[in-house]
Amino acid sequence: MSESPRAAALRELVGDLERRRPGVRELPLDVADAAAAGSGAGWHVVQLDTSGDRDDLFAQCSRAFELPGWFGRNWDALADALSDVQHRPGTLVIWSGERDVSDAVRSMATEIFEERADNGPAPLLVVVVRPAAR
Repeated sequence: MSESPRAAALRELVGDLERRRPGVRELPLDVADAAAAGSGAGWHVVQLDTSGDRDDLFAQCSRAFELPGWFGRNWDALADALSDVQHRPGTLVIWSGERDVSDAVRSMATEIFEERADNGPAPLLVVVVRPAAR
């Protein structure tokens, strides 16, 4: 019997967490499965549920990452603030509602997350969750 897409995605995520592999991934998981995998690996888990515009994304990031009061709610400020996210062994960002924001917002947020994942002081792994049939 072949492995289900959900089981394969969970195995991939657990492997990334164990290897402390940063980046941005899209996986057919639900929020609860991804959060359980992150918590089980000892990672700091952050959930973003974006369903609005750019300002909603900034508000979600401010809350989820507990950004400082100086966070200016613009792209440069988000990039600067994320450079201070240094949880060990890493931070797992579970991003749901990604399809509900505009292409421009999604593209810019993804670019900032990728830049932080590639250059941060501690691993940052962003998982865009897209629930699949169990």
